[in-house]
Amino acid sequence: MISYQENTDREGFILREYKEDQISEQADNNGPEDTETTDKPRTGRRKFVKPRRPGEKNQEGSDKKTDSHSSPLKEDAASSSLEENREAIKKLYHLPHNDDIIVRDFYLGMDRGYEGMAVFIDGLTNSTVQDILFQSLMLLAIPPETERDKLTQTVMKSLLPGNQVQLIPTYKDALTAINMGDTVLFFDGCDKALGVETKGWEHRTVDVPITEQVIRGPQEAFTETLLTN
Repeated sequence: MISYQENTDREGFILREYKEDQISEQADNNGPEDTETTDKPRTGRRKFVKPRRPGEKNQEGSDKKTDSHSSPLKEDAASSSLEENREAIKKLYHLPHNDDIIVRDFYLGMDRGYEGMAVFIDGLTNSTVQDILFQSLMLLAIPPETERDKLTQTVMKSLLPGNQVQLIPTYKDALTAINMGDTVLFFDGCDKALGVETKGWEHRTVDVPITEQVIRGPQEAFTETLLTN
């Protein structure tokens, strides 16, 4: 069998020649008089195999990997346990490796009777609106007769000053709200979260580059900081 060393620097194909092919080629070169060799069925074949780069998986392996990592977590309903919701957010956003996601723990009211968690993306929220949000959650008193499973409704109707507040039943809805710049609130004992509008990203358009101009290419440059961009 003839084989060639794989060249990982450029794409191409590897020609593999089997022993049966060599016998068949010799029979073809000898002519029709060598009937013993030419009548032998050609079981071997040449095939072209595309080389894989180092660390690259084949198509079959990649499909199996995708199927094994596909999880219905995003479609699941939010849990009433705050720790389970925290672990779900960590798994969905790959925390703590993802530094853009902020998870803020807090207590509702001055009596510290109810525990909550806020999740948002740094750079997409308005800090002034968030300060008002946390002040209303941490300083205003919670009615003592509030049941724990109805805490979400009480907070939405009595404590939150924001105009747009929505109930979030699933992790998929929570991810959509967080990615759009909202702040999602989870409360211990409640199986639904709250999404509060706290969008505050910059609105300046992409402009012509000034410090790094190019002669050929797109005449566009980001005008904000790296975090905002």
